[in-house]
Amino acid sequence: MIEKSSINKKEVKQFSNLSKYWWNEKGPFKILHEMNKFRLQYIVMNIKRNFFNTNSQKTLNISFENLNILDIGCGGGILSEPLSKVGAKVTAVDASSESIYTAVKHSEMNNLKINYHNCSVETLSRKCEIKFDVVIALEIIEHVNNVGDFLSNCIKLTSSSGLFFFSTINRTVISFLGAIVIAEYILNIVPRKTHNWFKFPKPYEIYNILIKSNASVKDIQGMSYSLWRKEWKNDTRNSINYIGYAKLR
Repeated sequence: MIEKSSINKKEVKQFSNLSKYWWNEKGPFKILHEMNKFRLQYIVMNIKRNFFNTNSQKTLNISFENLNILDIGCGGGILSEPLSKVGAKVTAVDASSESIYTAVKHSEMNNLKINYHNCSVETLSRKCEIKFDVVIALEIIEHVNNVGDFLSNCIKLTSSSGLFFFSTINRTVISFLGAIVIAEYILNIVPRKTHNWFKFPKPYEIYNILIKSNASVKDIQGMSYSLWRKEWKNDTRNSINYIGYAKLR
């Protein structure tokens, strides 16, 4: 069976055109910077629970120096850098060479050793000689082609008993209104044409792909954004954004 590329050239071009703004916290990636605190807390809490056997809410008080983490679709490195700062050995990949250039330059300014690569996940899966304790694919699944192959390659790069984290947007009427109409065209907090509603995966679709890839889904939970507080929080619904993780069997 011939594996299909996950790279959507149109999407890559759009992010490449915005690459110089990755570290502008008031620019087109503002919403991701605001999301980052929530995402990092979720990832670190569940890494600690699975690798260090603790549920401590003081999420950044354990060194991750023995963990190899892979950040897929890393953009300018806004998640890669805080993970590196807590001691993890971070490898990060993105299909946009311009985004990787921005990520490398910013990490050098902050004296961080992050192993950046401009490539697709399937290329990395074929060539990489190691597997990672933690693989992360946040806000990237809705931008790739061939989601099944993409997720399968993410799992192939995850070590035995390792963790795979994902977050994306649900395909619902509410997400069409919230993530596209309101966010992109009314409030302008996300650049227009960032999202294609038909590419939003439903949680059960992600769940089924991961189960077939020999991963056990441990959690899927909704995320919601407060316009007034400008912060993200847990939501019992997953009608728009959701985040979760799976553990390899």
